[in-house]
Amino acid sequence: MSAASLRLAHRAAADAGRRAAAAVGARPTTVSVVVVTYSGPVGVTGSSVVSTSTTVLSPAPRVRSGSAASSYLGGGTAAASAGVLLAGQYLVGPITLDYAGGGYTQAQLCPAAGEDRAVYYLLEGDEFSSGGERFRLVDADATRPHQITLVVERTAQ
Repeated sequence: MSAASLRLAHRAAADAGRRAAAAVGARPTTVSVVVVTYSGPVGVTGSSVVSTSTTVLSPAPRVRSGSAASSYLGGGTAAASAGVLLAGQYLVGPITLDYAGGGYTQAQLCPAAGEDRAVYYLLEGDEFSSGGERFRLVDADATRPHQITLVVERTAQ
């Protein structure tokens, strides 16, 4: 078996395990990658939404609290530490990279934002507000050949 075939077999096995975990409710958070395209530059008066593309990750990946980063821009929770707002970071994954039976490409998971495109991650479920909460991508760890883990940070809601 070639290295490429072995990698694809490993991805399929990892994906099957993740699907089993999601099927029994071990992954209660729904994660969506949302790309909003505008008629002009994002945030400029007169620009309107042209399209919205939402990719709901399936199977639902594991979502766990990562390290918190200081933020003065809101979207976090007021901390007892001198009133500094902490924007919560979460680790999303591992997520299976693409193979013949499923998975995602890095481009699908980390689409590029642009002058007329906004990208955010919507986390919905147990610990998130009804209707979900928005997050931005901080980092993507794709150092393993069969999976990727995203680090996302809460944004102003």
